[in-house]
Amino acid sequence: MRRFFVLATVFAVTLAAGCGWLKDDIEDLTTVDISAEIPAEFPVDASEACSTAIEGIDSCDQGGTAPAPMRIELDPIEFDLNVDVVEATGKSRLGDAVDRLESVTITSIDWEVRDNSLSFNLPETSLYVGEFDAESRNHESAFSVAKIPSVPAETDDSGTSQVSDEDQSKLSDLLIGDDKETDEKLKLSVIPYTVPRIEQGQDVPPNGSATIDVTINAEFVATPKSVVSN
Repeated sequence: MRRFFVLATVFAVTLAAGCGWLKDDIEDLTTVDISAEIPAEFPVDASEACSTAIEGIDSCDQGGTAPAPMRIELDPIEFDLNVDVVEATGKSRLGDAVDRLESVTITSIDWEVRDNSLSFNLPETSLYVGEFDAESRNHESAFSVAKIPSVPAETDDSGTSQVSDEDQSKLSDLLIGDDKETDEKLKLSVIPYTVPRIEQGQDVPPNGSATIDVTINAEFVATPKSVVSN
């Protein structure tokens, strides 16, 4: 009879958990793992990189093009995108557990250059992150976490970059550091930076556009509610 009672109790708990009846109670007692894909999108337009200092070019949007007589360095391309992780991922559980998060692991960073009609090669692009109000890679909180390899003109490409252990730790502090207030957590700025060039023979002025998509793949671990409350 005792054995039957134990089995019945286990069955009842399992059934209740599967139905969601004990979801809150289970989260009270167990560590919570939450996977999230943090997206960021950056449109690249040749007109934003075109330098009016190019010899013989009065306007970067003038009609017609000509082959470049030599390599020409263009203006840097730099964006800053403020990302609220809960809003961007749609993971409301992250918001509920924000003050119980004990670790963040960036498993990888996926990137894609798509719809690329740029007339110049997109050189290696450094991907920086910083505090939510960071507007430049030069912000005191900003640091580079990954690099996107060079992509030839009018070519689409994609790949995955890994994050070093040192940068993992810095990213964790950036997102859930002990010095942050609740409303400052899970927020960051994503800042890609590159300096494009026109190679000899490519169009002057440059033209075309592309989109850079970045996905930061992250694993969050939250302390059980019971531990926090005790």
